[in-house]
Amino acid sequence: MIAWSGDVPALYPGELSLRPWVLHLREGTLWLARAAATERLQAVSVGTVGSLYGFALSAAIAFMFGTAGTYPIARKFVTTGLLQPVSLEDALTRGESDVVEFKEQVKERQQLLKDITAFANTRGGTVFIGIVDGTAEVVGIDALTPERRDAFERGLRDSIRNSIQPSPDVMIDYPIRGTRTVARIFVPAGRDLHSFEGRYYKREGSQSRYLEDGEIGRL
Repeated sequence: MIAWSGDVPALYPGELSLRPWVLHLREGTLWLARAAATERLQAVSVGTVGSLYGFALSAAIAFMFGTAGTYPIARKFVTTGLLQPVSLEDALTRGESDVVEFKEQVKERQQLLKDITAFANTRGGTVFIGIVDGTAEVVGIDALTPERRDAFERGLRDSIRNSIQPSPDVMIDYPIRGTRTVARIFVPAGRDLHSFEGRYYKREGSQSRYLEDGEIGRL
């Protein structure tokens, strides 16, 4: 591509800067030119660096391996997923989903804890206590006084701490619709995998599904 007959001067095909080195692109190939000059002499050394296709392929391979290698680290130290709870109005409008769960009451505490575990293992979610599953009717909970709210929250946090490992740091508040008060439990996506009584769950649609052993490593 670049030939030198031995005659002086040797000419480089293209405008050449006298910086210590400069890259040039010609017909898909990168060339590295180095130049030095005095008042009477200019010396140029040219060599191939490689093709643009080769660089693009190497960059793509490096990106894939880099992503595969850093994903476990990112999951460990960077929280992804929902950053705030779903509002009560949005939840009533859209219904249950991969990020919303309705519970009429907390008598079925086992299922509630499975749902919290599944949200923590997926991308987070919001559980509403005091809304009928299926009809989205707001029936509310007995939380009219600060003492009753404190008792509700203390009991729920104790259940989470004793049954889910590691226990997710949930946020609880009490939105009001009309004269009804509901409990809203926001579960952020966890940095680690969470288990409920030794089992792992994930959220799929409006259901919390138990994971088989072979699926756990893919979370």
